Amino acid sequence: MSDARPLPAAAPELAEWLGARVAAYDLFETVTAMRNGRPAPPTPAPLVEEVLGADVAPLLADSFHALPEARLLELRTQLTQHPDLLFGLQELIFVRGGPAWNDRLALPAGDAPAALAAVSDKVVDRVMARITAPPGRRVGAAVAASEPPMAEVSPAGPAAPPRRRTRARVLATAGVCLGCAVLGAVGVGVAYDRTLTAERAAASARLQKLELAFDGERGVAAADRTVQAKKWAELDRDRVAEIVRLKDNAKGWSKKDQDQVAEIGRLKDDAKGWEKKYQDREVTVNRLEDDAKGWAARDRVRQAEVSLWTEAAKGWAKQDKDRVAEITRLNDKLAAVPPKAGYHEPTTGTINLQAGFVPDPHKVSMYAGGTIETKEGGVTAWITKAPDYRLNYKAGRETLTIRFEPKERGDTTLHVRFTPEGTVGTGGDWVAAKSIGSDRNPQVRFTTPMSGQYDIWAGTVEKLSVNGMLIITELR
Repeated sequence: MSDARPLPAAAPELAEWLGARVAAYDLFETVTAMRNGRPAPPTPAPLVEEVLGADVAPLLADSFHALPEARLLELRTQLTQHPDLLFGLQELIFVRGGPAWNDRLALPAGDAPAALAAVSDKVVDRVMARITAPPGRRVGAAVAASEPPMAEVSPAGPAAPPRRRTRARVLATAGVCLGCAVLGAVGVGVAYDRTLTAERAAASARLQKLELAFDGERGVAAADRTVQAKKWAELDRDRVAEIVRLKDNAKGWSKKDQDQVAEIGRLKDDAKGWEKKYQDREVTVNRLEDDAKGWAARDRVRQAEVSLWTEAAKGWAKQDKDRVAEITRLNDKLAAVPPKAGYHEPTTGTINLQAGFVPDPHKVSMYAGGTIETKEGGVTAWITKAPDYRLNYKAGRETLTIRFEPKERGDTTLHVRFTPEGTVGTGGDWVAAKSIGSDRNPQVRFTTPMSGQYDIWAGTVEKLSVNGMLIITELR
């Protein structure tokens, strides 16, 4: 029974499968099943000797298991493309196989003519040699070695099945075998002649049976060939349809090739433009490299200048530290000197007013507080060294009030130093006030003011800064 399963992928299973297939008499059905539905190979099948190479001898001496794994996988690839190689392997094994194959190549049992009708002539010759061999004699390597090597046939199309053996060829084969037996009997003597006579009778009986079987099977074989011919006709129609489809595809591929040629031309033109751009960029890169070298030289010069300026800056920093220390010392010395009239200019500004001034009140925004602690006017507070504001006042009959209204939290004070007109710079009289309880607005009121200079400080009880408004008014 044929085996149409796919070729095994693993080397051990493939060796076992090949050994069973080539020793079987239904190999034609296996090859037909492998070819079914597949297009014809583009190249002729190679010779078996070309595929096996130096591994022919190990195969003939032992089995497919003696072949290297790489050789088995290569053989599997060739069989997938050319299933007809199995016929060549069968002939190689039957004709040239060594004694190790004799136990595996069983003679056809039962319907022998039908089995022999599906194999090649060389396989039939070998089988008939084994059938007609004298009892006890094995047809092995010695016989195989005397036969010419088998030539693999590689048709362009699907291989035709092995032709059936005719009665005349069977009789001719039997006659040759019997002639060999007669020559052997003459050589060995009268005793062997008796044995040979018995063997001839047995061979004649077997040949008669084969003739009867061949006559009965001839009609069946013709019917099988008709069915097979129909199958091949269907395959041919399928191949013609495939050829038409491939021609249509070829036309489309030709159109694609033309488009691709046009695309290649466009890409070549683009490549020329890119090459020109690359050359321009290379010129630019060379120019930039030259510029970079100049910049590197200038950077080294500048780095040297920076190093010089850094050293100079260190000396200046030392000088600055010394000057800061000197300024701090002088500031501390000046802080110990109480402010005098006309000694400092006011920080916020100066205003000249006379009795009846408008608008009334006169308002000035300022900050109270400072870094110098004073007790002038009998009120301890923190004030600035210079007065916050200066009022040059021309007196009349109105009362003069000076008040500070803080806008932030904090206890504030108000210090006023009055210097009469014509005595500025000779000192003055101090008067002060501070916020008390809910009255957070310290003020100083002159009921009978005199003309002169009024220096005004807004101070704080604690050492902090408080934003507020200075108000000068003649309103009661």
